[in-house]
Amino acid sequence: MKQLRFYNSLGNQLQDFESIDQKSIRYYHCGPTPYDYAHIGNFRSFLFADTLIRALRFADYSVEAVINITDIEDKLIVKAKAELDLRKTSDTPGLPPEDSEVLLSDGSDADASVTALKSRLDFGGDSGDARILCKSSELSEDATDQELLDQVKQIARRYAEIFFDDLDKLNIKRSDFDHIVWATDHIAAMQTMILGLLDRKLAYPGIDGIYFDIKAYIGQGHKYGQLVELDLSKLMPSVIEDEYDKENVADFALWKFQVDNEPAWDFILGNGINLRGRPGWHIECSAMSTEYLGNYFDLHTGGEDLKFPHHENEIAQCQGRQAQYYLHNAMLMVEGQKMSKSLGNVLKLADLEDPIAFRHQVLSTHYRSIMDFSYSSHQASIQALQNMRTKYSKVLYANREQINSRTIDINSVLDQKTLEEFYRDFREAIYDDLATPRALASLSKLVKSESLDPSILEAMSWADQVLGLNLATEYQAFDLAEIKLIDQRNDARVKQDYQTSDRVKSSLLDQYRIDSVDLGQEVSLYYRLS
Repeated sequence: MKQLRFYNSLGNQLQDFESIDQKSIRYYHCGPTPYDYAHIGNFRSFLFADTLIRALRFADYSVEAVINITDIEDKLIVKAKAELDLRKTSDTPGLPPEDSEVLLSDGSDADASVTALKSRLDFGGDSGDARILCKSSELSEDATDQELLDQVKQIARRYAEIFFDDLDKLNIKRSDFDHIVWATDHIAAMQTMILGLLDRKLAYPGIDGIYFDIKAYIGQGHKYGQLVELDLSKLMPSVIEDEYDKENVADFALWKFQVDNEPAWDFILGNGINLRGRPGWHIECSAMSTEYLGNYFDLHTGGEDLKFPHHENEIAQCQGRQAQYYLHNAMLMVEGQKMSKSLGNVLKLADLEDPIAFRHQVLSTHYRSIMDFSYSSHQASIQALQNMRTKYSKVLYANREQINSRTIDINSVLDQKTLEEFYRDFREAIYDDLATPRALASLSKLVKSESLDPSILEAMSWADQVLGLNLATEYQAFDLAEIKLIDQRNDARVKQDYQTSDRVKSSLLDQYRIDSVDLGQEVSLYYRLS
């Protein structure tokens, strides 16, 4: 198999991969909202992204990869207010008093302002009759928008740094992402996109923000539901009750007008209206992806929970066409259960014994299959990694080291057929929708072989370009203290003093993590454990 193929969520089928620009690929992966520590389910998504990037480069593509950081979002704002000790308790947390009024940035009454706004933006219809309950939080008098925004950014950067440190432990390098982009650095691009949607009658103003118009989108010939099957009749009933300031239940916020002293940005239209507020979540990724990768790019990825509504809404904001392939990884469970705080099974990377073993665990399950994490499987991956690294070390020492000036006999040359089968099977597995469990199985056959042929070193390093398991061990010559013990053990074996031989071998293992393979009565191969 020479052609890469992936399961494209856009059409829900396996497809041969063809890049837009020959061997150059533009790629966007939805990044984190860093308001707390990331959990291992989050990291499965980023391990998938990293493996995909490695596989594309393995297939001789150049990749321009973008990952975003959402640093303005409700959870961040709530945490910032709590850290500033500005949030007050109320009988009904999160909801305003019944007689509260929503004011636009100029302080005018919402009913009159939204009608005037529609008129000045040349919008028809009567959607201003609807209402939405706006969340309201009181801030102390000395708090300002800027203070709160600074605190939001501080929290985001604090947890983002922890997140990237964890990525390093998983052997996901920041440098593999060409652009790490922060939402708050791209407000202007989001506003420009919103203005374009307003101009095309694909958005409308409400009391509390600007909304994307799903009915208008469909009316202009687009399909809403490209990634998932949607029953639009259930999704978009007419709004009768006075609960939403949007024309359809499916409509989503592009821009949220400022509430109280929440972080906000000026959004001044050509006619002088200031729609001060902050962006909706979906518009962030649409604006940033197109700013760096253009209006149509090759790949967009994320967890399967982002298919709808996030990625579907991204496509809609890009007027039906954003990327040509959408790939989604399945969720991670813990011991057969979803992670939740109530179950106490939300695991961080720091809770695991070996981050690279977790990487092996993730690769042991196909990215589109649900992964069930368990501590027993984690231990199995630790052992599997040890076996691989030990094999590499054995071959390395066998072909570089001489013990007592006796050249080690390595007659077990790996036959060419076995080597060719490995290269073929591994490549076909990776090219076939990132079938990493099959790729690991082919590598395992090589590891289990008795051969110490030096070609195994090249084969394992070649495979590790994609797997990222740090299989290669550094060659280190034995120092004088180690050689003294090695000589003692060799002498004991020649004299058939196996009690002394076993004792010295245990000492080598305990003190220096040096193990051995006995190739005959007088010759042993010594190597370091990883």
